Amino acid sequence: MSKKRTTDFNEYLADQLKDPKFAKVYEEESGKIDLAIELARIRQEAGISQRELAKRVGTRQSVIARMENPEYTGYSVRMLRRIAAALDVSIKIEFEPIKRSSRRTNRRHCEQQAAAGSR
Repeated sequence: MSKKRTTDFNEYLADQLKDPKFAKVYEEESGKIDLAIELARIRQEAGISQRELAKRVGTRQSVIARMENPEYTGYSVRMLRRIAAALDVSIKIEFEPIKRSSRRTNRRHCEQQAAAGSR
């Protein structure tokens, strides 16, 4: 009987995140997922349906369902504020610095691309 090799997901993810292309896509996708989950969570904690939230916001249930879908990318600050008001919560948008190693990697990549273009 052979031993199964197991990989800790966090170790695997850390290794994958070393690739700047993967890291960029991962960050974009995880942001969408986080927002969709948070919208659904606060609505459910308020004890209301998508239909009721839509009514309070002045839109259709399908719009709320779409916004709670991690694939959705059409968020507007205006709509998020309307939803927050309807749920009696506030929204907070933050800008965070990119990790130093990522900035260095991106800068190095840009410099390499520029050098390649001038050849």
